[in-house]
Amino acid sequence: MPLSEYADYFAKRTFIIPARDGVTLFFFLSGYIITTLMRKEYERDGTISFKRFYLRRVYRIFPPLYITLAVAALLTWAGLLKDHYTWSGITAQILHFTNYYALLFTGRNFFEGTSLLWSLAVEEHFYLFFPLLYLCLVRRLSNQQLALALFGICIAILCWRCTLYFVLDPPRNWPFIATDARIDSILFGCILAVWRNPARGKPLVENDLAEKLLLLAGFAFLVFGHFARIDALNRTLIFTMQGLAFIPIFSCAILHPDWLIFRWLNTRLIIALGAISYTFYLVHAMSLKISMRLIESTPIAITAAFVITVLFSTVMYRYIESPLARKRAALHKSTGKTFPGKAESTVKTG
Repeated sequence: MPLSEYADYFAKRTFIIPARDGVTLFFFLSGYIITTLMRKEYERDGTISFKRFYLRRVYRIFPPLYITLAVAALLTWAGLLKDHYTWSGITAQILHFTNYYALLFTGRNFFEGTSLLWSLAVEEHFYLFFPLLYLCLVRRLSNQQLALALFGICIAILCWRCTLYFVLDPPRNWPFIATDARIDSILFGCILAVWRNPARGKPLVENDLAEKLLLLAGFAFLVFGHFARIDALNRTLIFTMQGLAFIPIFSCAILHPDWLIFRWLNTRLIIALGAISYTFYLVHAMSLKISMRLIESTPIAITAAFVITVLFSTVMYRYIESPLARKRAALHKSTGKTFPGKAESTVKTG
């Protein structure tokens, strides 16, 4: 499958995942996809266009986000959502400062159901500097060396989380939602993209049995982390464990979609839900809060929230996201410059 089609392909197949693991997975997925596309652009053009990169981010992130915030404002003023926002809180969301606002000002004074935008803030902070970092490193290092450099940053962030927990004692949710403590979840996806990228047919290991054992170890890491009730682990090592676990899981899912454990990712339902997953993420908490408030039966309220969220997300995808996706695709095209030998030399490194 051409790399230009890859982002949409796999993004549509990662939708139903346990909540905490799901946040880390979507961080990982974001890092993998975006780094894969940057790698392709660099090998084709010999550079990274920052202008086109950030314009693609604007097309992808901003319109659904700001439309959702506008809908949240209307629902609040109509009395369907609790009125506990402040203008400073809304400004923090608009400027992608949700996570630090909640930490620094010890309050979640946002439109009800929108505090989950902390995870989007982490991504936006990360992509402010990562394209420049990637370009600086890829010009000086082989892909294997680049992967090691990124892994070193992941270890440094783990050490920082340990320092936060054992020495500094910041607000309790700092290791979970602060950008400085969570970007390694994105970096592990970046590592896979530059190390043994499965979209290029590169397995982690050549031996089939070893590949399956790595996959089993990845699931074991996830299961252990999901059920662990050790405070020190959950505030320090857990995100490193999850990032390492997703490397073999993600690699095998791409290379072996016919394996029984991954076939469900290719069902029409999962693909359809994946297509609308961004807006679904933005609005599902609001829908659930409104439904739970208006409907006494919890199962019916959850079902109603799901249906409302799917309908709203489908409309958003059809009329907002799809047209903008075509604009993003056009920005992935070559600048017209050619750099003989560049692609060949970089592909050989993995």
